Amino acid sequence: MSYGFNRRVPGGTLTDMQPNPREAVSVEMHAGSSPMAQARLPLLTAIQRPGLITPSGDPRATGFARLPRATPMNAYTLVGLTALTLLFALEGALPYYRRDGSRYAHALRNLSLALAAGALGALMAPLLLWSTSLAAEHGIGLCNMGELHPAICAVVAFVLFDLWMYAWHRANHEIPFLWRFHRVHHTDSAMDSTTALRFHPGEILFSTLVNCLVLAVLGMNLAMLALYKTVMILVILFHHSNLRVPDRLDQRLRQIIVPPSMHRVHHSHQRAETNSNYGTVFSFWDRLFGSYRTRARYDDIRFGIGAYDGPDWQRPLRLLALPWRPLTQLPSGNHP
Repeated sequence: MSYGFNRRVPGGTLTDMQPNPREAVSVEMHAGSSPMAQARLPLLTAIQRPGLITPSGDPRATGFARLPRATPMNAYTLVGLTALTLLFALEGALPYYRRDGSRYAHALRNLSLALAAGALGALMAPLLLWSTSLAAEHGIGLCNMGELHPAICAVVAFVLFDLWMYAWHRANHEIPFLWRFHRVHHTDSAMDSTTALRFHPGEILFSTLVNCLVLAVLGMNLAMLALYKTVMILVILFHHSNLRVPDRLDQRLRQIIVPPSMHRVHHSHQRAETNSNYGTVFSFWDRLFGSYRTRARYDDIRFGIGAYDGPDWQRPLRLLALPWRPLTQLPSGNHP
Protein backbone atom coordinates (compact mmCIF):
# COMPACT_ATOMS: atom_id res chain seq x y z
CA MET A 1 0.00 0.00 0.00
CA SER A 2 1.41 3.42 -0.90
CA TYR A 3 0.92 6.55 1.12
CA GLY A 4 0.23 10.02 -0.21
CA PHE A 5 0.99 13.20 1.66
CA ASN A 6 -0.82 16.53 1.59
CA ARG A 7 1.55 19.22 2.75
CA ARG A 8 0.59 22.77 3.55
CA VAL A 9 2.82 25.20 1.68
CA PRO A 10 3.35 28.91 2.44
CA GLY A 11 0.87 29.90 -0.27
CA GLY A 12 -1.87 28.03 1.53
CA THR A 13 -2.45 25.36 -1.13
CA LEU A 14 -2.09 21.64 -0.75
CA THR A 15 0.23 19.59 -2.93
CA ASP A 16 0.46 15.83 -3.21
CA MET A 17 3.75 14.02 -3.13
CA GLN A 18 4.97 10.51 -2.57
CA PRO A 19 7.01 10.00 0.61
CA ASN A 20 10.54 8.74 0.78
CA PRO A 21 10.35 5.10 1.91
CA ARG A 22 13.03 5.87 4.45
CA GLU A 23 10.59 8.19 6.19
CA ALA A 24 8.13 5.37 6.83
CA VAL A 25 9.15 4.74 10.42
CA SER A 26 6.50 3.31 12.76
CA VAL A 27 6.15 4.19 16.38
CA GLU A 28 3.52 2.98 18.85
CA MET A 29 2.13 5.63 21.09
CA HIS A 30 -0.87 6.58 23.17
CA ALA A 31 -1.55 9.96 24.68
CA GLY A 32 -3.07 8.65 27.86
CA SER A 33 -1.90 8.68 31.64
CA SER A 34 -1.23 4.94 31.13
CA PRO A 35 2.14 4.61 29.49
CA MET A 36 2.21 0.99 28.26
CA ALA A 37 -1.47 1.03 27.39
CA GLN A 38 -0.45 2.90 24.26
CA ALA A 39 -2.26 2.66 20.97
CA ARG A 40 -0.34 1.62 17.88
CA LEU A 41 0.21 4.65 15.71
CA PRO A 42 2.39 4.80 12.61
CA LEU A 43 4.94 7.57 12.25
CA LEU A 44 5.39 8.39 8.59
CA THR A 45 7.21 11.71 8.70
CA ALA A 46 10.07 13.29 10.57
CA ILE A 47 9.36 16.19 12.91
CA GLN A 48 7.87 18.77 10.60
CA ARG A 49 4.92 21.08 10.94
CA PRO A 50 2.42 19.84 8.34
CA GLY A 51 1.62 16.40 7.07
CA LEU A 52 -1.77 14.91 6.34
CA ILE A 53 -1.56 11.15 5.85
CA THR A 54 -3.87 9.52 3.34
CA PRO A 55 -3.44 5.78 2.90
CA SER A 56 -5.30 5.92 -0.39
CA GLY A 57 -3.10 8.71 -1.70
CA ASP A 58 -6.31 10.60 -2.50
CA PRO A 59 -6.14 14.23 -1.33
CA ARG A 60 -9.92 14.28 -1.20
CA ALA A 61 -10.01 11.64 1.53
CA THR A 62 -11.40 13.05 4.74
CA GLY A 63 -11.82 12.12 8.40
CA PHE A 64 -11.01 8.55 9.35
CA ALA A 65 -10.40 7.67 5.69
CA ARG A 66 -7.00 9.31 6.10
CA LEU A 67 -5.90 7.15 8.99
CA PRO A 68 -3.06 4.75 8.27
CA ARG A 69 -3.07 1.20 9.48
CA ALA A 70 -1.40 0.44 12.80
CA THR A 71 1.72 -1.68 12.67
CA PRO A 72 1.95 -4.87 14.79
CA MET A 73 5.26 -3.93 16.41
CA ASN A 74 7.25 -0.73 16.28
CA ALA A 75 9.93 1.31 17.94
CA TYR A 76 7.82 2.56 20.85
CA THR A 77 6.86 -0.98 21.82
CA LEU A 78 10.46 -2.15 21.58
CA VAL A 79 11.69 0.71 23.74
CA GLY A 80 9.07 0.02 26.40
CA LEU A 81 9.52 -3.74 26.47
CA THR A 82 13.30 -3.47 26.52
CA ALA A 83 13.27 -0.95 29.36
CA LEU A 84 10.73 -2.98 31.35
CA THR A 85 12.71 -6.20 30.95
CA LEU A 86 15.98 -4.54 31.95
CA LEU A 87 14.50 -2.75 34.97
CA PHE A 88 12.66 -5.84 36.17
CA ALA A 89 15.93 -7.79 36.08
CA LEU A 90 17.82 -5.01 37.89
CA GLU A 91 15.11 -4.80 40.55
CA GLY A 92 15.76 -8.44 41.34
CA ALA A 93 19.50 -7.84 41.70
CA LEU A 94 19.47 -4.37 43.32
CA PRO A 95 16.11 -3.87 45.07
CA TYR A 96 15.43 -0.85 47.24
CA TYR A 97 12.79 -2.72 49.25
CA ARG A 98 13.10 -6.37 50.23
CA ARG A 99 9.62 -7.88 50.19
CA ASP A 100 7.98 -11.21 50.78
CA GLY A 101 5.95 -12.82 48.04
CA SER A 102 6.54 -13.55 44.39
CA ARG A 103 7.66 -10.68 42.16
CA TYR A 104 6.44 -12.66 39.18
CA ALA A 105 2.88 -13.12 40.49
CA HIS A 106 2.76 -9.40 41.27
CA ALA A 107 4.01 -8.54 37.79
CA LEU A 108 1.49 -10.90 36.16
CA ARG A 109 -1.41 -9.19 37.93
CA ASN A 110 -0.26 -5.74 36.84
CA LEU A 111 0.43 -6.84 33.28
CA SER A 112 -3.02 -8.46 33.05
CA LEU A 113 -4.63 -5.14 33.90
CA ALA A 114 -2.28 -3.34 31.49
CA LEU A 115 -3.38 -5.70 28.71
CA ALA A 116 -7.02 -4.73 29.20
CA ALA A 117 -6.19 -1.02 29.24
CA GLY A 118 -3.91 -1.43 26.24
CA ALA A 119 -6.62 -3.14 24.21
CA LEU A 120 -8.92 -0.18 24.75
CA GLY A 121 -6.11 2.22 23.90
CA ALA A 122 -5.51 0.42 20.61
CA LEU A 123 -9.20 0.70 19.71
CA MET A 124 -9.08 4.45 20.35
CA ALA A 125 -5.90 5.04 18.34
CA PRO A 126 -7.80 6.40 15.29
CA LEU A 127 -9.07 9.30 17.40
CA LEU A 128 -5.52 10.45 18.10
CA LEU A 129 -4.59 10.15 14.45
CA TRP A 130 -7.70 12.02 13.43
CA SER A 131 -7.01 14.91 15.82
CA THR A 132 -3.45 15.41 14.54
CA SER A 133 -4.59 15.19 10.89
CA LEU A 134 -7.48 17.58 11.45
CA ALA A 135 -5.24 20.15 13.15
CA ALA A 136 -2.71 20.02 10.30
CA GLU A 137 -5.40 20.27 7.61
CA HIS A 138 -6.99 23.38 9.10
CA GLY A 139 -3.84 25.01 10.46
CA ILE A 140 -5.01 24.58 14.05
CA GLY A 141 -2.66 24.62 16.99
CA LEU A 142 0.57 26.21 18.10
CA CYS A 143 2.87 24.30 15.76
CA ASN A 144 0.62 24.84 12.74
CA MET A 145 0.61 28.62 13.13
CA GLY A 146 3.31 31.05 12.10
CA GLU A 147 6.73 30.06 10.85
CA LEU A 148 8.35 28.50 13.91
CA HIS A 149 11.28 26.24 13.15
CA PRO A 150 10.20 22.58 13.41
CA ALA A 151 12.85 21.85 16.05
CA ILE A 152 11.61 24.75 18.20
CA CYS A 153 8.04 23.52 17.78
CA ALA A 154 9.08 20.05 18.88
CA VAL A 155 10.78 21.32 22.04
CA VAL A 156 7.94 23.68 22.97
CA ALA A 157 5.30 21.00 22.33
CA PHE A 158 7.27 18.49 24.41
CA VAL A 159 7.45 20.81 27.42
CA LEU A 160 3.83 21.97 27.15
CA PHE A 161 2.50 18.44 26.76
CA ASP A 162 4.38 17.43 29.90
CA LEU A 163 2.80 20.41 31.68
CA TRP A 164 -0.58 19.07 30.53
CA MET A 165 0.31 15.62 31.88
CA TYR A 166 1.06 17.22 35.25
CA ALA A 167 -2.31 19.02 35.22
CA TRP A 168 -4.19 15.88 34.17
CA HIS A 169 -2.50 13.77 36.83
CA ARG A 170 -3.35 16.33 39.48
CA ALA A 171 -6.96 16.44 38.29
CA ASN A 172 -7.15 12.65 38.69
CA HIS A 173 -6.39 13.13 42.37
CA GLU A 174 -8.57 16.17 43.04
CA ILE A 175 -11.74 15.30 41.11
CA PRO A 176 -13.61 12.47 42.90
CA PHE A 177 -15.00 10.87 39.73
CA LEU A 178 -11.56 10.66 38.12
CA TRP A 179 -9.99 9.44 41.37
CA ARG A 180 -12.35 6.45 41.37
CA PHE A 181 -10.47 5.13 38.32
CA HIS A 182 -6.99 6.45 39.10
CA ARG A 183 -6.93 4.87 42.56
CA VAL A 184 -6.60 1.48 40.83
CA HIS A 185 -3.04 2.57 40.07
CA HIS A 186 -2.44 3.54 43.70
CA THR A 187 -3.75 0.39 45.39
CA ASP A 188 -0.57 -1.49 44.51
CA SER A 189 1.05 -2.23 47.87
CA ALA A 190 4.38 -3.33 46.36
CA MET A 191 5.42 -0.73 43.82
CA ASP A 192 7.87 -1.71 41.10
CA SER A 193 8.37 -1.09 37.37
CA THR A 194 5.20 -3.03 36.47
CA THR A 195 3.15 -0.58 38.54
CA ALA A 196 3.80 1.93 35.77
CA LEU A 197 1.48 -0.18 33.58
CA ARG A 198 -1.31 -0.65 36.13
CA PHE A 199 -4.21 1.55 34.99
CA HIS A 200 -7.93 1.04 34.71
CA PRO A 201 -9.30 1.05 31.14
CA GLY A 202 -11.71 3.80 32.17
CA GLU A 203 -8.81 6.12 32.90
CA ILE A 204 -7.40 5.38 29.45
CA LEU A 205 -10.77 6.20 27.89
CA PHE A 206 -11.02 9.61 29.56
CA SER A 207 -7.40 10.58 29.03
CA THR A 208 -7.47 9.66 25.33
CA LEU A 209 -10.58 11.75 24.69
CA VAL A 210 -9.10 14.79 26.41
CA ASN A 211 -5.70 14.31 24.82
CA CYS A 212 -7.25 14.53 21.36
CA LEU A 213 -8.13 18.14 22.17
CA VAL A 214 -4.69 18.86 23.67
CA LEU A 215 -2.91 17.49 20.60
CA ALA A 216 -4.99 19.74 18.37
CA VAL A 217 -4.38 22.82 20.53
CA LEU A 218 -0.63 22.25 20.47
CA GLY A 219 -0.62 21.28 16.80
CA MET A 220 1.52 18.23 17.56
CA ASN A 221 2.20 15.80 14.75
CA LEU A 222 2.81 12.11 15.21
CA ALA A 223 6.59 12.47 15.36
CA MET A 224 6.35 14.98 18.21
CA LEU A 225 3.96 12.75 20.10
CA ALA A 226 6.20 9.76 19.47
CA LEU A 227 9.19 11.64 20.88
CA TYR A 228 7.32 12.58 24.05
CA LYS A 229 5.87 9.10 24.57
CA THR A 230 9.22 7.41 24.08
CA VAL A 231 10.91 9.61 26.67
CA MET A 232 7.90 9.30 28.97
CA ILE A 233 7.87 5.51 29.01
CA LEU A 234 11.54 5.42 29.94
CA VAL A 235 11.10 7.92 32.78
CA ILE A 236 7.95 6.46 34.30
CA LEU A 237 9.22 2.90 34.23
CA PHE A 238 12.32 4.17 35.99
CA HIS A 239 10.58 6.24 38.67
CA HIS A 240 8.11 3.46 39.48
CA SER A 241 10.91 0.92 39.81
CA ASN A 242 12.07 -0.76 42.99
CA LEU A 243 15.66 -0.12 41.96
CA ARG A 244 18.26 1.05 44.44
CA VAL A 245 19.65 4.30 43.04
CA PRO A 246 22.63 6.03 44.70
CA ASP A 247 21.45 9.01 46.75
CA ARG A 248 23.75 11.45 44.98
CA LEU A 249 22.51 10.40 41.55
CA ASP A 250 18.88 10.52 42.72
CA GLN A 251 19.34 14.07 44.01
CA ARG A 252 20.91 15.23 40.77
CA LEU A 253 18.24 13.64 38.63
CA ARG A 254 15.41 15.28 40.58
CA GLN A 255 16.60 18.70 39.44
CA ILE A 256 15.19 17.86 36.00
CA ILE A 257 13.27 14.58 35.91
CA VAL A 258 11.21 12.62 38.42
CA PRO A 259 13.46 10.03 40.16
CA PRO A 260 12.27 6.92 42.07
CA SER A 261 12.47 8.52 45.53
CA MET A 262 10.22 11.39 44.52
CA HIS A 263 7.57 9.14 43.04
CA ARG A 264 7.67 6.74 45.98
CA VAL A 265 6.40 9.60 48.13
CA HIS A 266 3.52 10.03 45.66
CA HIS A 267 2.53 6.38 46.17
CA SER A 268 2.53 6.65 49.97
CA HIS A 269 -0.69 5.67 51.79
CA GLN A 270 -0.64 9.02 53.60
CA ARG A 271 -3.05 11.41 51.94
CA ALA A 272 -0.76 14.46 52.10
CA GLU A 273 1.98 12.53 50.35
CA THR A 274 -0.29 10.88 47.80
CA ASN A 275 -1.52 14.32 46.78
CA SER A 276 1.96 15.54 45.84
CA ASN A 277 4.71 14.98 43.26
CA TYR A 278 2.45 14.75 40.21
CA GLY A 279 5.20 15.22 37.62
CA THR A 280 5.47 12.74 34.75
CA VAL A 281 8.79 13.58 33.08
CA PHE A 282 9.93 16.92 34.49
CA SER A 283 10.13 17.42 38.25
CA PHE A 284 10.11 21.21 38.21
CA TRP A 285 6.35 21.45 37.69
CA ASP A 286 5.79 20.31 41.29
CA ARG A 287 8.19 22.92 42.64
CA LEU A 288 6.61 25.58 40.45
CA PHE A 289 3.01 24.79 41.48
CA GLY A 290 3.63 23.99 45.14
CA SER A 291 3.02 20.23 45.06
CA TYR A 292 6.61 19.13 45.64
CA ARG A 293 7.12 17.02 48.75
CA THR A 294 10.03 15.09 50.19
CA ARG A 295 10.74 13.22 53.42
CA ALA A 296 13.70 12.39 55.62
CA ARG A 297 13.41 8.64 55.04
CA TYR A 298 12.11 6.65 52.10
CA ASP A 299 12.70 3.11 53.33
CA ASP A 300 9.65 3.13 55.61
CA ILE A 301 7.05 4.26 53.07
CA ARG A 302 3.89 2.16 53.08
CA PHE A 303 2.39 2.01 49.60
CA GLY A 304 -1.32 1.99 48.83
CA ILE A 305 -4.27 4.13 49.86
CA GLY A 306 -5.10 2.48 53.17
CA ALA A 307 -7.95 0.47 51.65
CA TYR A 308 -8.56 -1.97 48.81
CA ASP A 309 -4.90 -2.96 48.86
CA GLY A 310 -5.17 -6.41 50.45
CA PRO A 311 -4.45 -9.61 48.48
CA ASP A 312 -8.11 -10.11 47.56
CA TRP A 313 -8.22 -6.69 45.90
CA GLN A 314 -5.17 -7.34 43.73
CA ARG A 315 -7.01 -9.67 41.38
CA PRO A 316 -7.59 -8.06 37.97
CA LEU A 317 -11.37 -8.54 37.97
CA ARG A 318 -11.72 -6.90 41.38
CA LEU A 319 -9.48 -4.02 40.28
CA LEU A 320 -11.71 -3.51 37.25
CA ALA A 321 -14.71 -3.23 39.61
CA LEU A 322 -12.94 -0.87 42.04
CA PRO A 323 -14.27 2.42 40.57
CA TRP A 324 -17.75 1.46 41.77
CA ARG A 325 -16.66 0.92 45.35
CA PRO A 326 -17.28 3.65 47.98
CA LEU A 327 -15.04 6.70 48.34
CA THR A 328 -15.51 6.81 52.12
CA GLN A 329 -12.89 8.84 54.00
CA LEU A 330 -10.90 6.71 56.41
CA PRO A 331 -10.27 7.89 59.99
CA SER A 332 -6.52 7.78 59.34
CA GLY A 333 -6.86 10.51 56.77
CA ASN A 334 -6.33 8.23 53.81
CA HIS A 335 -8.63 8.22 50.83
CA PRO A 336 -9.81 4.95 49.30
